[in-house]
Formats: sequence, C-alpha cells, structure tokens
Amino acid sequence: MSEVAHLKRIGTLIALGSAAIYGAVIPAARVASQAGIPASDVVVYRALVLLPILLLLARWAGESLVVPRGARLTVFIISTCAAATGTFYLSSIDTLPVPIAVTVFYVFPLWVLLVRFILDGQRPSLLQIGVFVVAFAGLAIAVGPTFSNISLVGLSFAVMASIACAGLFIAAAKVDLGPIALTFWTQVATLFIAFALSSLKGGIVAPALLTLAPIALVISIIGYLISYLMQMKASGMIDSGRASLMYLFEPVVAVAIAALVIGETSSLMQVIGIALILSALAAEVIFGRSSGKPAA
Repeated sequence: MSEVAHLKRIGTLIALGSAAIYGAVIPAARVASQAGIPASDVVVYRALVLLPILLLLARWAGESLVVPRGARLTVFIISTCAAATGTFYLSSIDTLPVPIAVTVFYVFPLWVLLVRFILDGQRPSLLQIGVFVVAFAGLAIAVGPTFSNISLVGLSFAVMASIACAGLFIAAAKVDLGPIALTFWTQVATLFIAFALSSLKGGIVAPALLTLAPIALVISIIGYLISYLMQMKASGMIDSGRASLMYLFEPVVAVAIAALVIGETSSLMQVIGIALILSALAAEVIFGRSSGKPAA
C-alpha cells in the first residue's frame, strides 16, 4: 500500500471516530439544555475548562502554541468558524426541534463541495455527489423533521452553524499546525463568541447550576475535546470534501445513543434512514478517490 493510500485510510478512520464521539456530545448538550443550562453557557464553561487542559497537553506533547506568521489568517478563520459552529449549532437546539436543527446543519458537506469547486476548481466526483444525496436523504428519513412551529431564531442559528462548519473543513485542510494548537486557539475564539451570545441572552448561569447535569457536561466537554483534536488531525490527512462526508456518521451515532442510553426506540423509518447513510459512507470509504495528504 502506498503512503498516500495509507494516509487516506488512517485519516478516514480518524474522521469517522471523531464523528462518532461528536454523536455523543450533541445528546449530552441537549440533556444539559433541558436541565436549564443554555447551550451558549455550556460552551463558555467548556472553553474555560479546556484552555488550561490544552496548555498542559501542549507542554506535555512539546507542541508550540505559537502560530507562524503565514498561517495566522487561516488559523483565525478556523478558530472563528469552529467557535461559530459549536455555539450556533447547540444554540439552535435550544429553540428548534432537534430533527430540524440536524437536517439544516448537515447540509454543510454540500457547501464544502460547492465552495471547493468555486474557489479551487476541484469538481466533486459523481460518487461524492451521490454519497451526499443518498446520505442526506437517509438523514431526513431517520430524523423525520416536521416544519411546524419553527423558530426563526433557531433556524438562523442552524443555517449559520452549517455555513461556519463548511468554512471550518475547508480552512482546516489548508493549514500546517498541530491539532493541540489549533484546538487551543479555537477555544479562545469560542470563549469570546459564546460569552457575547450568553450576554445577549441575559448573562451566564451561575456555576452552581452546572450540578443539574454533571454527567452530561463532562461528556460534552471531554467528548468535544477528543473529537475536535481528531478532526484537526484528520483534516491534515484527507481532503475537505471527503472529511465533511464522513461526519454524516455523527447523527447515526446520536440516534443509536438515544436508543441505547436514553431508551428511545427506533422506528422502521429511522432504521431505513440509518441504513442509507451507512451505505453511502461505505461507498465513499471503499470506492472514493480522495487523495491523501501529508499529516499536519
């Protein structure tokens, strides 16, 4: 097996693993929201916890947090897009039914394929287009969105999160910086954006209220850290189009967790939808011709 093919396979597996962990983060954040802790507040506290942890990780790994001058603009874009993605997506779940938020958000692989074609001239393959169409159809079937009583605020958050997520995948493929450093600066940007949003909503909840959903918050914080580090690593190994498609695996895991842990039963339509998503992802993994990249 060539080095490029090996990088492609490892990067794909890392991306799928990251998506699976993200699949556990979203239900955990939903539990915290239902307990009375707004999503933007969860993100603020998450950033405050992760920043010192990332400092220690960087010291332990010997990874510098200094951003080279030529990479500063790209790192700024990555950090801002990642902060907006997490903050806006979780905030959309505060005011929007989860099925609608998920369906709107997961249009982002389409934005990635389109922007790559417009900016870089990288025409998506027929396989990638087919994978997105089939997987997105499966997603719509699995979550079964209903468009009654839609909150325009929540819908706006979901759309902005989807666009920001596309920007994250595209920019992350263009920078050569360690995953810990990228995650650190992402949390710096996240802290400012989430704090501003929480302030507009009336201020951050008191730390004492975090005890209302301690397990959910721990899963949300640690799960996010691991999955984001893995995402940044995978972005240096496979192209943004392939990476974004792999993250359609996330809602599959979320549905499975809801069934196994929360006790929600899966309907026949959900099973059919999940089967479509998994089939589409399998086709991309097996037959996709995405090029590998040197690891960041």
